[in-house]
Amino acid sequence: MGQDWTQLERALFDPAGHPGRVAVAEAVRELMRAVATTTAATDDELGEVAGRLRQITAGIVAGDRCVRYPLPTGPFSGRVLGSGDPVFGMFNPVAGPLVVTIEPDGTAAGVLTPSPLFEGPGGAVHGGYTAFLVDAVMGTLLRALGISALTGTLSVRYLALTPLARPLHLSAWVESTDGRKVTAAARITVDGRPTVTATGLFIAAAGPAQG
Repeated sequence: MGQDWTQLERALFDPAGHPGRVAVAEAVRELMRAVATTTAATDDELGEVAGRLRQITAGIVAGDRCVRYPLPTGPFSGRVLGSGDPVFGMFNPVAGPLVVTIEPDGTAAGVLTPSPLFEGPGGAVHGGYTAFLVDAVMGTLLRALGISALTGTLSVRYLALTPLARPLHLSAWVESTDGRKVTAAARITVDGRPTVTATGLFIAAAGPAQG
């Protein structure tokens, strides 16, 4: 029997309690990168690998949703630990995962070295992926501040190519609030130089953030 979904959704996430799930997600990240970038393996060799992988996958019962624990209801500060989220999720092989810290002054700071899987122009990160990151860090900041909100509009400005294989430093902050409308801003810098800036208009729920 697997774990009960409702029990998962009511619990707080502690990665130390799931070493196997965290380890397999990391192993799959490494596999995806190797498959996408190898020039040494032949098609026949990769076909053999595919067969072995299908045997492994057949032994795992898949569900309909990513296993995830909700973030605690804000306000809170410190490191954000994500489970199934596609940006922060330590259980999700698609995620970097992005490591984000909510600072005591109510801003967010994060760092991520992008995988070659997210390459757009040669040697640079795909612009859609950087938009994904800035939207996520702004939304997570609002959640940490106790604001349950969804993105209404997202405006992204690309100042320069964002290079692969270099640490991307993300920051986010709230610019203004007007009733249920919250305007946040974010930035990606590489070696101290901004490559992407963004502004998001978020629409908050009528009540407090829910777990």
